[in-house]
Amino acid sequence: DEARELLSAARQEAESLGSRRSLWSVLAVMSELETKAGKTAEAESLRQQARQIVVEMANDIFQTGLRESFLNRKDIQAIMLE
Repeated sequence: DEARELLSAARQEAESLGSRRSLWSVLAVMSELETKAGKTAEAESLRQQARQIVVEMANDIFQTGLRESFLNRKDIQAIMLE
């Protein structure tokens, strides 16, 4: 419960700051937490939100090499492949 509260606060802060980098990471961790709690629908919803942000960020990277490097990061791959 404490972790959910902290993550919820982090999510609100990232959203208020418009920090996509922080937001997708928080959503990914929240998704993992919900998966462990057996809340698969909520976990998938959070994962989908994180994926959408990652895709938007990748689309904003105009240099192909940088985009590929970003999308090949292990943390990005984890959220995109699940």
